[in-house]
Amino acid sequence: MLAVDGALWLGHYIFHKVPFLWEFHKVHHSAEVMTPLTATRMHPLEDIVSPSMSGFAVGVVVALLDQYFGTGARAFTLFGLNIVIFLFFVVAFNLRHSHVWLQYPNWIQHVFVSPAQHQIHHSKARKHWDKNKGFIFAFWDWGAGTLYSPKTNENVEYGLGNGEDGTWNNPVTLYFRPFKNAYELFKKDPRGALTRQPAKSKAKQAVAPESSAETN
Repeated sequence: MLAVDGALWLGHYIFHKVPFLWEFHKVHHSAEVMTPLTATRMHPLEDIVSPSMSGFAVGVVVALLDQYFGTGARAFTLFGLNIVIFLFFVVAFNLRHSHVWLQYPNWIQHVFVSPAQHQIHHSKARKHWDKNKGFIFAFWDWGAGTLYSPKTNENVEYGLGNGEDGTWNNPVTLYFRPFKNAYELFKKDPRGALTRQPAKSKAKQAVAPESSAETN
């Protein structure tokens, strides 16, 4: 369970921090109306990378546990799913992508991600950008300094909030614009496309670097 969630958080973090990957993650964040189906509004590239990371992490952890505990070890499951993951899908998952505001007490929101916290993650408000990347557990964000624990309903408006809202609403754009944007980033500044930091000038004299474009 920790391996799955930790790998998903790391993948989510990378898709936010690496500029060319953010272009693909924009597909998910471009949703301006939240429904449970928004969870499937993902670019195929992200649907390959993130599950592959979690699958690799689980494979390594399960192999280590089998070596340590032997084949007699059993997972706590319910209907074939890890019991905590099962409860998460029953209690919280469908409300994450909805307009139903459900927050937990503040101390719980430092351990488990509430639906309200994920709605904050989709907010177009600048103060909410890059917050609450966790899937089940919030302590990954707590440790990384990206946790936002709402105390009250903040009446979130959804979308990118970067001037592109309303321009991601057809299949051609959703599937192909990320490739075009990523190509343009690499063409303009290969290093910047990977690190958010502009390439340093090769000139000997000191020059002020151009500021990177802000991303969610």
